[in-house]
Amino acid sequence: MRIACILLPVALLAAAPPKLPDPYQSIVELAHSEAPEFAADTLLRVVESGKIRGRESVTPLIEEAFRLAGAAQFRIALRGISQNLGDTRAGNLDRAYRLKLDALTLQSRAVRDMLTFNKLRARQLFGEIAPPILPPLSCADVLVPDVSAFYDTLATVVMSTFTDQERAKEAHINFLLSYLAQVTSPAQLAPALRLIQSVDLTPAQRDAVLGRVNGILEGLQLEERVFAATLADVRSAITPETSASFDKYVERGMSGTRCAPDSPQVERYWQSGDSKRIFEQAIKLRMGPSGTMLSIAERSTPEWTLQLTDFLRDLGGWTSGHESSDAAFFHEKSAVYEALVDLTPPGPQRDKTIASFVGFLAGSNLQQQSPVEWFSHAPLMFERLKNADDGEADRLLDAYAASGTPALVLFATLEKTFGSKLPSWVPADVGSNTK
Repeated sequence: MRIACILLPVALLAAAPPKLPDPYQSIVELAHSEAPEFAADTLLRVVESGKIRGRESVTPLIEEAFRLAGAAQFRIALRGISQNLGDTRAGNLDRAYRLKLDALTLQSRAVRDMLTFNKLRARQLFGEIAPPILPPLSCADVLVPDVSAFYDTLATVVMSTFTDQERAKEAHINFLLSYLAQVTSPAQLAPALRLIQSVDLTPAQRDAVLGRVNGILEGLQLEERVFAATLADVRSAITPETSASFDKYVERGMSGTRCAPDSPQVERYWQSGDSKRIFEQAIKLRMGPSGTMLSIAERSTPEWTLQLTDFLRDLGGWTSGHESSDAAFFHEKSAVYEALVDLTPPGPQRDKTIASFVGFLAGSNLQQQSPVEWFSHAPLMFERLKNADDGEADRLLDAYAASGTPALVLFATLEKTFGSKLPSWVPADVGSNTK
C-alpha cells in the first residue's frame, strides 16, 4: 500500500500534459481564471493557431476546453427573428450569441478540433454532448434557436470517424438515424436536412434516411414562432424526395394559430427621462441646427469640445436607477460611448472617452450576470478603432490589459498574440451595430 501511495503522484505527474512554450502557457494559465466559456474559447484558439505541435500537447487542451464549455451560461445559440431589433435588449443578445460562446457551439467546435488528432476520440466526445433540447417558444419571443454548429459537426463525425468495417455494417447510418430521432423542433430541420445532403449515402441508405425525415416533417409538433422564423431555411434545404412531406408540413403550419405582427415583446431602449435626455444630447453632438451631420472641422472647434466635456460629465453621472433593467442601462451607455468614439476627432478628448468607456465596462455588474452579453461590447469597440492610423486600437488593448478585469486582459492578450480582429469562426458582421 505504501509503495502504491508513493507511485501514485509519480503516475499523475507522468500523465500531466507537457508544459507549452510561452506565450501559450501563460495564455492557458490566464484562461483558467476566467468564466468557462472564455476559458474554453481561449484553449481552442491556442489549438487552432497551429503554434502548438504534437498530439500529446494539443489533445489535453481540447479535452479541457470541451469540459469547460459544458459549463457555459448560454446553453445553445439563439438568433433574432428580425433584422430590426436595433436598440433593444434582444438586439444586444443576438449580437452576443453570434460570438459563438454557447455550450453547444463550443463543444461542437472542440469535437471538430479533435478530429485532426484522434477521430475515435472525437466521436466519443460528440456522443457526450447533450443533444439540443429546445424549449417551447411563444409569440412573444424574438430569439429562436440556432443549432447549425451541432449538425454541421455531426455530418463531419458521420463522414470521417467510422472505419471501413463499421461502415460495412452501416454503423454510421445507425449513428445518424439515432440523432435524427431526436429532432423535435422546426429549428432543427434545416441543419438536419443540410447534414443529410452533405454525407455520402448509397441509394438504399438515402431512402432509409429520407424516409425518416419525411416522417419527422409530417409528425413534428409545430410552434408558430419557430415555424415562421425557420420556414425559409427549411424550404431551401428540401430535396425532391421530401417535397411532398414538406408541403404537408407547410399546410399544417399555416393552418395553425398565427402570431400577430405586434406580438413580439422587446425591451426597448431610451424610454426613461434620463436616457432620452442623454440620447438627445448625443444627437446634438452629431447634428447641427439644420439637421445635417457636423463635419470633422465643426467637431474640432473649442465650442464643440466644451459641449462634449459637459456631455461627458452628464454621461458619467447617469445611473441605472430609472432604467428598465441594469442590462438595458449597460447597453444604452455602452452605445453612447461607441457613438462618441466615432464622433470625437483623434486626440486627448477621444482618449479620455475611451478611458471612460473601459472604466465603465470594467465596473459593470453585468459581467457576473451575463458574461458574454457584457463582453460583446469589448470586440465591438476594438473593431471601431482597428483602422485608425494613430494606434488607437493598440491603446485600447493596453487599456483593456491594464483594467484588471480578467476577460478584458485575456481579450487583449489574445489579440496581441494572434493578431486577429475577431476569431475566424465569428461572422464578419458581429462587430457592426444591430440597427
